[in-house]
Amino acid sequence: MDWEKESTIWNEYAAVVIENKGTIPSLLSELEWAGAPVAHLQSKDAQSYYHEVRLPPGETTVYSADSVYGTEGAVHSLDCGELEIEPMTVTAITQVGPDPSYTQEIKYGDGQSCELSIAEGSPGESISGGGEN
Repeated sequence: MDWEKESTIWNEYAAVVIENKGTIPSLLSELEWAGAPVAHLQSKDAQSYYHEVRLPPGETTVYSADSVYGTEGAVHSLDCGELEIEPMTVTAITQVGPDPSYTQEIKYGDGQSCELSIAEGSPGESISGGGEN
């Protein structure tokens, strides 16, 4: 998706475009970011952010409620030297229909620099069970 690449908000926050292919609205209740940099920082498998976003038929852009790409916390920083290329999957928990997900490979910089990028040849596979979303 297009965004203002000079904006510092994109260093940590993320956005997803969710397409409701049905004919009735649904409700997004949560975005779960498995393998996200912020989850690694907090020594967790995934980080969830709760939403109450109406998803009318068609495309809706949803912004993360907080940091997804954050590699520094109040107490410590992520040692990106321990990570190379890791999958990150976002799953949209919806009220109606299956919960779609999307996976990309995140490439971590060396040592404490933690320069993040999307890995070349990243699968970018969108997984959806069809249905209303």
